[in-house]
Amino acid sequence: MVDFAKQQDYEDIAKVWRISFSDTDSYIKQFWDDMFKPENTLVYREQGVVIAMYFFLEAQTVIKGRGYSTYYLYAAATLPKYRGRGYMAQLIEKGIEVAKQRNIDFIALVPAEDYLFDYYAKFGFQTEFKKKSITLSRKQLFSVMKKAEPSDELDLFAIRQIALAPYDFLNWGSNALNYAAKEHLYTHGSMVSTSRGYAMYTKGKDTLYVKELCSMGNIGEIFYLLLQKEDAKHFVFNFPIDFPLSTEDKKIVNVGMIKPLNDNATEALGIIKNAYIGISLS
Repeated sequence: MVDFAKQQDYEDIAKVWRISFSDTDSYIKQFWDDMFKPENTLVYREQGVVIAMYFFLEAQTVIKGRGYSTYYLYAAATLPKYRGRGYMAQLIEKGIEVAKQRNIDFIALVPAEDYLFDYYAKFGFQTEFKKKSITLSRKQLFSVMKKAEPSDELDLFAIRQIALAPYDFLNWGSNALNYAAKEHLYTHGSMVSTSRGYAMYTKGKDTLYVKELCSMGNIGEIFYLLLQKEDAKHFVFNFPIDFPLSTEDKKIVNVGMIKPLNDNATEALGIIKNAYIGISLS
């Protein structure tokens, strides 16, 4: 039976999450405390026990400067013994119905695995969110860096809105964005920031992987902080496809999908171009 979650479902939901994603109890509890809303959590119950679930997180899809209400579908999971029975399909169809009733324009998501692009396409989701991945050497960063002072006093939401204003993009609300940043740091990610920009990244052996870089000023300032803090030889950056910085070996990567829920959204999807998600929960 498809149903909305209740506060007392925590243990069941945590079990589905833990088995499906191998996250720690403290990680799951942090999300629950910060982001759980019963009216935005759909579950499938078998004899009263939650065996499949996902969450809707509130966001906006910005297309040509106009914001459209969006639910971001997060942490879709089914207990292994119940997979392949169509329970998640029922949950997705119910979620589409609920979002339409609430006059939400879009549902967006980031498939956790490549094969899931085909799965979600069956429900009308289209692959519209992409990113440009480029690799720069330490020497290349040195050539364009600009000296800057680090600062922890930054407004992630304001910086991100201004930095991404030229593009079509998924615009997180401040609560979801702050949680995404907290999750990034909690899962051993790192961050550098000035009062005008930031970069969230993870570290490999010789390579630093920048999950998202946003700046209201010169991105050379962020490069400077990265060079000061880390000794990586190579730096992999993810940018909107139309971002002016590029290299010959750039890679265009499919990231996320979106489904329009009304005529206005369908019309807007006709003019969307190279939409960007960047930092996300997936």
